[in-house]
Amino acid sequence: MIHVVVSVFDSAAEVYGPPMLFAAAGAAVRSFSDAINGGDKSSAVAQHPDDFVMFKIGTFDDVKGEFLALEHVQIARGKDLDLVS
Repeated sequence: MIHVVVSVFDSAAEVYGPPMLFAAAGAAVRSFSDAINGGDKSSAVAQHPDDFVMFKIGTFDDVKGEFLALEHVQIARGKDLDLVS
């Protein structure tokens, strides 16, 4: 299966988070939205959603064991997923 590889960029800290694998981009966006709107309200992403942007950075083929790095493509902005604001 080909997995989507994403990373969340923190503009305040100027760093990308560790890569994460998802079955599809939509699943990644849902997970990002859940981190912003649910769970740990003390987390940086929940407290400062405007600082975070999720990017697709590649794909991973779990049959061949191959990672393909891609040009970064923005797939979600934290401020657009923040249901509290």
